[in-house]
Amino acid sequence: MKKPLPKLSSDEEAEAFVAHADVTDYDLSAMRIVRFEFQPESERVHMRP
Repeated sequence: MKKPLPKLSSDEEAEAFVAHADVTDYDLSAMRIVRFEFQPESERVHMRP
């Protein structure tokens, strides 16, 4: 049986958990993909080499 994920209250706690824990030991079945878009795209930028 896999372990439940711990409750993490900050980004620092999450970073430390992922850095040191083996996430294959945890139940990830409740996770879902989340996409973030902070601002709508208003302009495109083209960069030439």
